[in-house]
Formats: sequence, C-alpha cells, structure tokens
Amino acid sequence: MTAQAAEADGTTQASRRENLLELRDVRAYYGDVECLHGVDLTVADGEVVVVLGANGAGKTTLLRSICRLVRTDGELLLAGEPIGGKSTYDVVRLGVSMVPQGRGTLADLSVEDNIRAGGFVRRDKQLKTDIAYWYDVFPRLAQRRTTSAGSLSGGEQQMLAITRALMSRPRLLLLDEPSLGLAPIVVRQLFGVLARVCEERAVAMVIVEQNAALALDMAQRGYVLEAGSVAITGPAARLRDDESVRRAYLGY
Repeated sequence: MTAQAAEADGTTQASRRENLLELRDVRAYYGDVECLHGVDLTVADGEVVVVLGANGAGKTTLLRSICRLVRTDGELLLAGEPIGGKSTYDVVRLGVSMVPQGRGTLADLSVEDNIRAGGFVRRDKQLKTDIAYWYDVFPRLAQRRTTSAGSLSGGEQQMLAITRALMSRPRLLLLDEPSLGLAPIVVRQLFGVLARVCEERAVAMVIVEQNAALALDMAQRGYVLEAGSVAITGPAARLRDDESVRRAYLGY
C-alpha cells in the first residue's frame, strides 16, 4: 500500500464525520530548531486516532503543539476555531485535555484532590456526580481516595491521570504513551476503559503509543511520524495488517 492510497482511504473515512481537530502544514519549534515539518492531521468528532513512530519522531511534540506548549507555525483548528494563538488554559477551556507521558500526578495531594483539580475549569455543579462516576470506573481509586498520589503504584497513577484529565469533560483527549511502564494486564484494563469512555461520552482521542498492535485495535485511523513528518496515514486496520508497513514503521 502506498502512502497516497492510505491517505486517500483515511481521508474518505474521516470525511463522514465533522472534523473536531485540524492541523494544516504545522511546524513546531524548540528554540530555533524545527521539530515538526508541515504536519497535516485531522480528528473527527468521537474518533480515535493513533500516532506511531520511533523515539524522536515528533509524537510528543505533536501533542504539545495541540496543547499550545510549544511554538508553532501553520493552522491549528478546534471545531473550526483557530487555536494557534491561544494559551494552554484557553485550549483546555475549549475542550482539550492531555494525559502526559510520566502521568504528571500531583504527588503530595490525595487521590481525590487530584481528581478535583482536573475539574478546575468547570463552572457547573456536577463535580460530585463525575467523581462518583470515575470511582465506579476505577474502584481502586475509590479505595485509595485519601491516599497521596505519590504513594500509588504505576497503574494506579495512570488511572488517576486519565481520570483527572477527563474531569474537565473534554471533547478531545490527548494521551502520551499511556501503556509506558505498566504490566500487560493493567494496560488491557486501561485501554478497555478508554474504549468505554469513547463510546459512552463521545470523546475523541489522539493516542501516542509504542504498543502499536493494541493502539491500532482501538483506533479508527493512524498516522506514522518519521523525523517530524507524516510518513503514512490510513485506516487503522489497513496499517495493522499491511506487512510492509509493519516492518518499516511499526516494529513488529
């Protein structure tokens, strides 16, 4: 399968739903160093998109660009609204949330205080309802609600990081290596929860993930980055099953 064929197939599939996120010729910089080189990417409402590639390919920089954590050129649109000039806080208020690599929990705060911190941009009165919902999804967090986040296991911290990110009720959730350092049974549980969230709450997701097979099983479409550029894109099933793509880009 050529990159052009995958691009066409993926574009046709994505066009069936309204685009929530659009990146057009996006370039990202750390200082004067350009790390993304003209990236085009779309995510439809409720769609799961996986971003794959080797270490240093620009995957984390892509997520940081969407969150306005690095300087960029090009167009970034959320529900048709330009966000390239907005602050991270403004982007969160517009419905974007991120689970960073390394989880980023507030170690000295309790589990429940971490969860409440995730809802800091909200002005409604449904925080208690949402906390109860997430304790039902992750009973282990309910058992440890008064425990400091720093004393949790790696799997528990990732559960907490995902819960905290979803407390803002985002339209788009960005996840950077959610399986990193976790036991396979925990990874399967987390991906099962993410699939449930996508279905029940219609949250679109961009997942950066080294576990290519697992991520592609959940996603509708995929992008492969190589040295800061999109090397190939297409339906997740096509990328997963194409032997040449697996050998060249996915490492399995």
